[in-house]
Amino acid sequence: MKNILTENKLVKNLRAYPVLHKRWCDYIKGVRELPEGFTAEQLFHDYLKVRRSNPEKRVSMSEYMIFGFYGLTTAQQKQYLTDVEATLLMRPYNSAAEPYLKSKVTFLKNFTQFVSRGWLYLPESDLAAFDAFVHQYHNIALKPQYSSWGIGFRKLTAAEWDAAPDRQALFAGDVLATGYWAVRISEIRQGDTVLILGAGPTGICTMLCAMLHHPHRIIICDPDPARLRFVRERYPDVLTITPDHAQEFVQLNSPHGGADVVCEVAGSNDSFRLAWECARPNAIVSIVALYDKPQTLPLPDMYGKNLTFKTGGVDGCDTAEILRLIECGQLDTTPLITHIFPLNEIEAAYDLFEKRRDGVMKVAITPPEK
Repeated sequence: MKNILTENKLVKNLRAYPVLHKRWCDYIKGVRELPEGFTAEQLFHDYLKVRRSNPEKRVSMSEYMIFGFYGLTTAQQKQYLTDVEATLLMRPYNSAAEPYLKSKVTFLKNFTQFVSRGWLYLPESDLAAFDAFVHQYHNIALKPQYSSWGIGFRKLTAAEWDAAPDRQALFAGDVLATGYWAVRISEIRQGDTVLILGAGPTGICTMLCAMLHHPHRIIICDPDPARLRFVRERYPDVLTITPDHAQEFVQLNSPHGGADVVCEVAGSNDSFRLAWECARPNAIVSIVALYDKPQTLPLPDMYGKNLTFKTGGVDGCDTAEILRLIECGQLDTTPLITHIFPLNEIEAAYDLFEKRRDGVMKVAITPPEK
């Protein structure tokens, strides 16, 4: 009987394993940097071990990562109070107050007179109210409504807010012009599947411009996991894939058996071939990348695809329209500015950018600090 029960329990755990593993994979995609010496799989199996060692705590995945359970002994882990434990402790004494304590907005709306700091709920405000709020307090904190432990927390100063329009315009004559041109010549329509090769600044600008045309799906491809993670964290509706699996992935995620439009902005050794391989028959392939070497068209391999190739140099003919889209809020490239340096630290900025450290995308340079 004992063996039978053990086997039944094992079967039950095996059934739950794929579900937990999928949840873990979805969660870990949003973690910017893994602890040194650990892979995602190692952390997952250690997380399961922590859950088994502390069943009463019901440690969540975010608690496991934020509190650093992977580096704690079992005794140290038991010293932490998880969200589930805190709720169970609070509920017998505060059942009526629980809705107010669980919701930031509900709490603030009902107890404003007891809150010493100012607050503003963005979904019920407008741009003018937010601008006034920023200039009233000069230094504010932006927090997601449904989060805890500081996840999604961001600081914003009045100076940063005032400079935001200028920073958005930084790319109007650069990578944003390239992305806008790529999309313009690609003739994107609603219902299209758009594949963008390259998830660097130019690729992301192309993606943002493609969104203006409301395609059915956008897929962005890049070999760099950090850049794909950058896209997933900020644009969750965009699908991401590495070049190794791109062709099969695009076919599976397109109703037409391939991309209707391919924008090639990577310019790598293999990206040109990948562009036409991932395109469906009669698709448009737009080439705006710069290549170090001449590219060849293997016409026998392409026979029957009937592709339309579009190329051309990018100019500033659409700058006025790009600035209009920025001004009315339809284009926002500020997430690309991952680092800001004063002019007197320009060498450090170049070093960071050249070595692609700390998840850098673009660096903005401000006037020198005194």
